[in-house]
Amino acid sequence: MDEKATVKQALQTPLVVNEVWQLIAAAWFDEWKAYVNYDDEEQTVGARHPGPVRNRHLKGSFGDELRRDLVAERDYVLLPHAAAKMLLT
Repeated sequence: MDEKATVKQALQTPLVVNEVWQLIAAAWFDEWKAYVNYDDEEQTVGARHPGPVRNRHLKGSFGDELRRDLVAERDYVLLPHAAAKMLLT
């Protein structure tokens, strides 16, 4: 299964207690969606690859904490660990 299909399937997965999910910055995810033509069924590449995932702006002031004003879908998307790991590597 390719990246686009894997991520589409992962986004349909319900959250389950004790499973590991990861935040991906929504801005980067939107760039990735343009790159893979996410909303198009064809497998053509539509834009430049967005490069490494950039989650730095999701972090708060202290260590690894998250910013308190984050809003799902506006600032980040949640992906199951396996799908997020694929995008992170």
